[in-house]
Amino acid sequence: MDELCRKAIAVLEASDARFFIDMTEALKTGRAVAVIAEEDGVLIHVTSCIWYMMAKTEKRAISLAEYVAAHKTGSEQLVCHDDVALSECAAIVGQKVLPIPVMLFGYFSDALFDVPGRFSLVPSSEKDMFDGYVDGVLVGRIGIREEGTVGHLEVFPEHRKKGYGTLFIKAISNMLIKKGRIPSCHILENNVPSIAIHRNLGYWTDEERRIFWMG
Repeated sequence: MDELCRKAIAVLEASDARFFIDMTEALKTGRAVAVIAEEDGVLIHVTSCIWYMMAKTEKRAISLAEYVAAHKTGSEQLVCHDDVALSECAAIVGQKVLPIPVMLFGYFSDALFDVPGRFSLVPSSEKDMFDGYVDGVLVGRIGIREEGTVGHLEVFPEHRKKGYGTLFIKAISNMLIKKGRIPSCHILENNVPSIAIHRNLGYWTDEERRIFWMG
């Protein structure tokens, strides 16, 4: 880990260790590199995929967006933590803010979840994806997104409303905890079922702050 990465982590953790857990975990796992790290703003890059930014002032937000605009490829997205000069940043990078804000959830405990033996989670043929089986029957899949958050959960239609979604979240959380990681995820603020699952499992979220994806 280089000095810029260490500084970025220090700034983010001093600002709000929980709300920026997706950014710090991406840096700690090597999934992202630090590009800019100042006391009032941090920019990190998940190669060929995502730019994550934290800015405390409009001036810093605009300067980070200008850097992204000058260096991003056409397919890369900008993701802003908090609504700081959001419309200006979107205009600078030539993207639209996606219509539904995102809530960040994180599990800040080393206590493992109880997962029944009849449920198993095994690596899929696709990178960072895992298949879930109940009594040997494939019921869905879940994955780790490029930056390291949990996502891509799909319970197949014929197996829904059986509590399997909760089992997927428990199992992949356990897997990450055993690796010394802090499970986190992005959930659209209108995704009531997923929000309920994570709250019931003891995941933390900031009820007021949001993350904004562009595309």
